Amino acid sequence: MAKKVAKIISGTGTGLSCAAMLLTAILTLCGCQSDRYYQACAAERAREFLISNAPELTPNQVSFVKYNDPILLVGEGFNGRERGLRQICVTWDIPGCQSLYMVFGTGRTRMDDWYPNRLIRKNFVTPSKITDSVVSTCRSYAVTNFYETLSEADLNVIRLSNPEIVETGFEPRPDKDGKTPQGIQISLLWKISGHRYAVFCGYASKADLTGWQLNFTALTSDYEANFVRGKVLKMPGDYNTPIPLPEESAKNTGKEK
Repeated sequence: MAKKVAKIISGTGTGLSCAAMLLTAILTLCGCQSDRYYQACAAERAREFLISNAPELTPNQVSFVKYNDPILLVGEGFNGRERGLRQICVTWDIPGCQSLYMVFGTGRTRMDDWYPNRLIRKNFVTPSKITDSVVSTCRSYAVTNFYETLSEADLNVIRLSNPEIVETGFEPRPDKDGKTPQGIQISLLWKISGHRYAVFCGYASKADLTGWQLNFTALTSDYEANFVRGKVLKMPGDYNTPIPLPEESAKNTGKEK
């Protein structure tokens, strides 16, 4: 087992330059033989979890996972979590797959306490900068303010999956100066457990999220979220594409009709 040590690379392999931007560090194996053994055991648990939860893989792709070492990507733990715990994704870049297959879990660097929690299929492409900034703001808010309210699994949904972005009709909340927000109300919705949505409602000057500012957050039922749902601007699957704006009419082009 000790020979099956997980392969560590510096982010220069296929598709990993963007992966390194998502997760904050690359795990470095220390020289201790027992650490390498625990990491190899964790990689084997991740391997079994991936194969069990990825029925779309071909026999050749399954064989690749079985007989090739993974890449370990590491990020810091949640704010306020026990010190020493890291977010570690045991990752395979499988030939013929557009996405990296990342088995997520938390544990110490030696990985003796690491167990698979979730399989993430991640396609690392350059995201829309405006959308990425707004989503990052919501994720940071969730980690900081929902730590006591949501389970770790629900926080992972917000942190590791993409939201639905829609125009909504929630009752606006006055700002700190008592003024009603102006602009287009756009909400980011994450589907979480208990038939609920985590809602991040804000206002933007344009439908592409330009100037978006958070107005309020809420945990709502499916019914409440669907009741105020308007035009869908972006589904989770097309997160990395810009939100198209309506074409300007001929009268705004400066051309004579």
